[in-house]
Amino acid sequence: DVITWSDQNYRVFGQSKDFKPTFEQLNNLIPEEDREPFQKDVERAIAENVPHDFIHRIFINEGQEVRYIHERGKVFYNDDGVPYRMAGTSRDVTESVLKEKQLAVKTEEIQRSIGLLSETQKAAKIGSWEVDLGTMTAFWSDEVYRIHEVEKGTPIKVEEGINFYREDFRPVIQSAIDNAIQNKSSWDEECILLTKTGKEIWVRAIGHPVFEDGQLTGLHGLFMDIDETKRKALELDETYEKLELSVEAGQLAIWIWDMKTNELEWNDQAYEVFGVPKDFEPT
Repeated sequence: DVITWSDQNYRVFGQSKDFKPTFEQLNNLIPEEDREPFQKDVERAIAENVPHDFIHRIFINEGQEVRYIHERGKVFYNDDGVPYRMAGTSRDVTESVLKEKQLAVKTEEIQRSIGLLSETQKAAKIGSWEVDLGTMTAFWSDEVYRIHEVEKGTPIKVEEGINFYREDFRPVIQSAIDNAIQNKSSWDEECILLTKTGKEIWVRAIGHPVFEDGQLTGLHGLFMDIDETKRKALELDETYEKLELSVEAGQLAIWIWDMKTNELEWNDQAYEVFGVPKDFEPT
């Protein structure tokens, strides 16, 4: 029941050559929550004749410093199948373990951010897109797929994306893309889109050129579903136009009195009804 260490093993465990390693002393170096899993892995290696492969922590400098040790070992048996020796290596993997933990935390933060961004885009009906001009392939966020009523993850080519626009709006988008490539300019257009199911919706397409080392390599931007607000605006414009026509046809004098500012506004017909010139300021 003797444990023998190489010189490097003493350095890995942060001990002087006076330290006489035993399983009891090793247990004292290992944090309590790591001891049982470590011992079980050793017992499993002996009982099942499999390699011992385990990472555990140790305390050094009177518990002020924690290191991560990767233990690997092989069990040797005599002719009767009785284990009599175990040999292996110990490696300080503290730096790599901490980097992995930091990476895991960052990955989790990124995943949370992506989830939040996806929910935000869905609520606002705004998605993002990118185009690689080298391969002429497009990337769509989940919301852009939803707006187009296309299954998420479906590969999209640039020309396929343009063909989703209603025929009379395709030249507008194609011209905007060509202009961005030739003149390195951005665009912001409102167009009618035909979804995969054939539904017509108003969208707002915003695009910007992407440069790498001064060279234009792609395009990216935002894509918004503005159908509801656009149709309401168009209805309002139509209603206002009809109202203007009605006022003109009926020769109605229209006036608006702002009681807060005490300002009075007239339409052109009001000046005629009251028989005063246009430079008259009503109060």
